[in-house]
Amino acid sequence: MKEIPNKFLDIPDYNCFGCAPHNDAGLKLTFFDDNGTLIAIWKPDLRFAGYDNIVHGGVQATIIDEAAAWAVDAFHNKTVMTVNLNVNYHRPLTVSNGDIFAKAKILKMDVKYAEVSVELYKDDGIVTTSGVVTFRIVSGKLAAKLFGSKE
Repeated sequence: MKEIPNKFLDIPDYNCFGCAPHNDAGLKLTFFDDNGTLIAIWKPDLRFAGYDNIVHGGVQATIIDEAAAWAVDAFHNKTVMTVNLNVNYHRPLTVSNGDIFAKAKILKMDVKYAEVSVELYKDDGIVTTSGVVTFRIVSGKLAAKLFGSKE
């Protein structure tokens, strides 16, 4: 796997909850290219637990949304905004016992929309949570204005 550099680090006021490495309240996700599949890695801690050591469902949804957006950006250099997020919780995902992984695959994409599937799992590879995210692709001009994108 090859790490995907965070191209947002030089943007003033960049403080993304999902991926900013300097946001102490955030997730600090890191992203990797695994032969055309995006893998996100998160090192969880108890701040993000809900009941009984289980990662809060909203945090799981955030990881899915963030990994999906990074997949479109990393593999197609497109900036996106979420229009639909559908999450399925299959089994508990615990904060303890190691890293949490997200695997994002682009299902379809056209000039206006992208659809990405994401699965969350731990070292055992058993999927705990899955989701499908639909994005609106942001025009190059607006992306450059909002996010400093190279589009």
